[in-house]
Amino acid sequence: MHDTTVNLGRAEVTITEDPAISAPVGSRLLFEPQFITHSFEASAVRLKEWDSFNGILLSINFADSSSHCIEGSGVMVAPGIALCATHVIKPNVEQIMQGKVGCVALGICKEHSLVWRIKKITFVPNSDLTILGMALACQLPPNSTFNMAAISTRTPMAGENLLLTGFRASAYSFPVAKRNESKFMEYAGNVLACNGPVMAIIFDLRTNAGGFAYYSKIIAGAFADGEHFIGTVQMRNGPQHNDFGEKTDEVTTKTGSEQFLKPVIVLTHRGTISEGEYLTMHMKSFAHVTHIGDSSAGDFGAAGIRRFLPNGWSYTFLLKCFCCRTEKVWMVLALFRIYM
Repeated sequence: MHDTTVNLGRAEVTITEDPAISAPVGSRLLFEPQFITHSFEASAVRLKEWDSFNGILLSINFADSSSHCIEGSGVMVAPGIALCATHVIKPNVEQIMQGKVGCVALGICKEHSLVWRIKKITFVPNSDLTILGMALACQLPPNSTFNMAAISTRTPMAGENLLLTGFRASAYSFPVAKRNESKFMEYAGNVLACNGPVMAIIFDLRTNAGGFAYYSKIIAGAFADGEHFIGTVQMRNGPQHNDFGEKTDEVTTKTGSEQFLKPVIVLTHRGTISEGEYLTMHMKSFAHVTHIGDSSAGDFGAAGIRRFLPNGWSYTFLLKCFCCRTEKVWMVLALFRIYM
C-alpha cells in the first residue's frame, strides 16, 4: 500500500513509510487515555460523524491491488496497540502472510485522521480477542498527540450502562482507483452505537480448562440469589479404596454487596473441565441462570503424584470424591487422567 491516498470523507491522508522523517530532533509523542462517556437518547443510533471517538475507534481494512474492504472494528488501547475480534482478522491471515493482502487500521479524529499499518497479530487463546501491534503509516497528528481508550477488565455491575460501537461500511468492498499515478482509496459508511443498562449476560465456559476451585465460588457469588447447597466433597485419607475423610458441604454464597440477578446463560461442552465445572454447578443453582450445552468433562479435583508407563504415557489419580446434591458421585478415586 505504498504511495496510496485514503479519502476518509473530509480529508485525504497519504500513507508513508516514515511519519517522523520531518519531525525535529527531540520531538515528543503524547498518548492520552480517554474515558468514553458518550450517551444517546435512543438505545441504538447511527453516527454520521466518524470522528465521534477521536481516533480511538478504528476500522480494520484489507486491501489488494484492485479493491479494499472493511471487515470490522478495533479500539486503540495503548501506544501502537489495538484490540479487535479474532473473527475479523483470522480469515485473512494466510493472505496477509503471503503478501497478497495488506491490512491497515484507520482512525478518524476531529481535526485529522490516522492510518496504522498492522505489523503483528496475536490471537488470545480460547477467546475471540486479537491484539494488534501497529506502526503509524501517515503524517504525525497535530501536537504529536494520540488518543487511546482507558479500558477495564472488570465485570460490569448490575444495571450499569454500557456503550457498544463499531464502524459499518456502506458496501462490502470498494475499488482502488488511480489518480496522478498513485492509488486512491475511498469508502463510506456509518458508526453504529448502542447504549443502555446490562440486561443479560452469556457466560461461555466452553474450552474452560479450569484452575482453582476457590475462585469459582467467588465468581458465582457475584450472581448468587441466595445460599445454595450444591454437593459434598471428601478427600482421600488412606490406602484402602473407601478411605475418605468427613464430608464437607459445598455451598454458594453471595460475593460483595451487589449481585447480577438478571438473566444469565451458561454455555458448556465436553471441554469444560475442573474449576469450569465447579462454576457451572454453582451457577445452575440460581433461578435466573439457564444452562445450555453438552455435559462437561467430569474431571475436577486435586491430582495425586504423576506416575509413568513404559510407553511414555503418564497418569494421575484424583484425590477427592464429589457428590452433587442428589448424592450422585461425580468424581472418585478410580477416575484418572492420562497424559500422552
